[in-house]
Amino acid sequence: MHKEDRGLVRFLAWLVVAIAGAWALASPGFDSVLTLVASLVTAMTIQAKNVSRSREIDSSSVIEECKKDVDGEVASQRIQEGPVLSLSKRFLAVFINHGIHLNEIPRCIPARFEVSLSDLSNSSKLIEKMTPDLIDWVCLTFNIRRSWLEADSERIYETENFYKNEHSLLRLLKDLKEKYPNNLRVIAYKDVGALDSGGPRPQNVNLLIAYPTLKLGKDVVMAYIPTSTQWDWGYWRSRYQLKGIIRTCYKRLGLTFDGYNLNTEDMSKLSSGTIFPKKVIDNTPSGIAWYPDDYSDTSSESSCAKETHETSSIIEYVREQRYADALDAEA
Repeated sequence: MHKEDRGLVRFLAWLVVAIAGAWALASPGFDSVLTLVASLVTAMTIQAKNVSRSREIDSSSVIEECKKDVDGEVASQRIQEGPVLSLSKRFLAVFINHGIHLNEIPRCIPARFEVSLSDLSNSSKLIEKMTPDLIDWVCLTFNIRRSWLEADSERIYETENFYKNEHSLLRLLKDLKEKYPNNLRVIAYKDVGALDSGGPRPQNVNLLIAYPTLKLGKDVVMAYIPTSTQWDWGYWRSRYQLKGIIRTCYKRLGLTFDGYNLNTEDMSKLSSGTIFPKKVIDNTPSGIAWYPDDYSDTSSESSCAKETHETSSIIEYVREQRYADALDAEA
């Protein structure tokens, strides 16, 4: 019933009361008094219902407005807290995915940041500790993209393509070898069972660089440099470049590569920087699957040398492309 109709009913009810009252005054008696009482009760009931209904409507309006305000506030908080909560989760994920247990994290972080185990157990407390300086330290220490840590990207690492850019890779490996002479590691993953220079394409090989970044007791925590290049062994130029890099690193830097097999899907994730490399390493069967150096040696240098029919061409390619210059050049 509309508000105007309810008002009319209320008016008519009280009009009946007035008429009944006049009748009772003019002709006092049982019938007139009973009629007055009955009309009065009816009018009061209608009045009470109308008041209750009005309050219900007013209350509903207030609740609805409050609901809108609360929903708006919650939505706003969700927008604001989404990346913030992701930041704290990703912060912890960085350590865990580098083999650092939750209880060990405070021991890894410099004391100046004052991060305790209690802070790690509460997202709100952890967020308060995450200053720009701490975020920078994490990114630098683990070679992580800041945009990923701040939940603005799904790509964890910057990855560089070294195809036709071999000098940059050689200089990088030289600098790392000089800085970490005993702990530098280069892993060569291939996505085929056996490499064959005359075989079908693609036969991809991807390089992952690992270097020490933290010391945790007696354990060394490694950081990683994924590379985006998938060297196609079936294409001569790609194969020559990779073989030349392998040979130059071994002969000039004393740096050998560890060879493992990896499925195509994980290689794609690794080379695009969208997966933590330790996950790949931990899931790789133990034991060297192949020896990259064998593919760059001459038969006189190693009895295990493979594809020696083109090794002299590889050596000439290294000379033509002046790989030695990359190592001799000052940084």
